Amino acid sequence: MGGAVVDLDEARVREHLRERARGRIMHACAGCGRRCEGSRCPACQVPSPYATAEYREARKLTLATEHVCWICERPGTVKDPLTADHLVPVVRGGRSHRTQLRAAHRSCNARRGAAITNGGDTA
Repeated sequence: MGGAVVDLDEARVREHLRERARGRIMHACAGCGRRCEGSRCPACQVPSPYATAEYREARKLTLATEHVCWICERPGTVKDPLTADHLVPVVRGGRSHRTQLRAAHRSCNARRGAAITNGGDTA
């Protein structure tokens, strides 16, 4: 019986090495534990809130109408462009409506993270 376990382990190692040689590294899915190439298998994929037409349109309108970062009140630059920042972060239930987006420098947006703000002050 111990031989069967060794054979199974050896088979897994061989399969892993074959996949690795093809440039594909398999991992356990974060949702169900099945083997997949990314962090989640296709059945457990979570749709991105940034992939919706509503977000793309709101982002486009925000960046077309706002030219100053709402956090530091400076214009965007080539090295630090403006991005659409959610006033209430998506991870905290924020929506992708135009009224919930403001232009912010990439660095200001990253520094703020998932903080909920009042006005222009970071919380």
